[in-house]
Amino acid sequence: MDKDKNVPVVRPTGDHEKRLLLVIDGDVSSLFYTSILLQRLEYNIHTMKTAEDALEIIKIAVPSLILTELTLPRMGGIDFLKHIKKNPRTGSIPVIIYTGEKNPKYGDTCLRAGCARYLEKLADPNELYAAIQSVTEPTPRRVIRFRTRLGMIVDDDTADPHGESEYVTYLSENGLYISTQNPQPVGTLLPIVFCMSTVRIKTEGLVLYSFTKRNKPFQEHGMGLRFVQISPEDKELIRTFIRTQLTQDLALKKNFPPL
Repeated sequence: MDKDKNVPVVRPTGDHEKRLLLVIDGDVSSLFYTSILLQRLEYNIHTMKTAEDALEIIKIAVPSLILTELTLPRMGGIDFLKHIKKNPRTGSIPVIIYTGEKNPKYGDTCLRAGCARYLEKLADPNELYAAIQSVTEPTPRRVIRFRTRLGMIVDDDTADPHGESEYVTYLSENGLYISTQNPQPVGTLLPIVFCMSTVRIKTEGLVLYSFTKRNKPFQEHGMGLRFVQISPEDKELIRTFIRTQLTQDLALKKNFPPL
C-alpha cells in the first residue's frame, strides 16, 4: 500500500509503480476503448460514467491521474475539474481532459481551470501515453514501452529467433528489455536480432542496466538496452507494431474509426 496516497500499487518488471488512473466518460464505447488501451499500457484503471461517481471514489482512493470527458450525464467536465482543483485534498491530482469536443475555446477554459493536458479523441496512443507520463512520473517516458514476448537472438544472427532461451519482454522505438539468464554488463554493445510477426529487425544496443538474482533477487533476469544503430524504417516498423498490438480489436467498437 502506498502510504502517501492510500492507493494499492503493483510493481511489475522494473521499479515503477503501476499507477491508478480514474477514467470518466458517459459514452460506453469511448469508455471501453480508452480503458482497454490504458490497461494494455499497464495502468490500473477505474472507470465510471459520471463525475458524481468519480467524486465518491476519490473519497476512498486518491488516483495518480484523472482522465475525463467534458460531456458527462449530469455534472459537466469543466465543473468537475473546478470542483477537483478547489478542494485542498484533491487539488494536486493531475487532470487530463480527453474529449470529443472540437471547439478550441474549451481547451483554453480547461487550461485556465487547472487541467494538466487537453487532448481531443482519438489521440494517437503515443500522444496519450506521453501526456500521462508527463504528469505522473518523475522521469517521464516520451514513447510507449510495451510489454510483449518476442523471439530473439543476441550476438549470433544465425540462431533461431524463435528459440526458448531469450526473449524481448519490453519494447519501445528507442530500446528493449531482454529476458535472459545471462545478462551482460552495463556499457556492453550487443548485436541484436528480433522478430515482430513476420518482420525481422536487426540492430545494435547498448546495455543500460542489468539484473541477476545476485544484485536483484526479485527482479526478472535480464538487461535493458538502448538502440545505438537502427534505421528510420525499422523504428517506424516498431511504432506500427506497438500501435497495432495496443489497438487490435478496439477499432471494431461502435463510433471509432480504424487507427
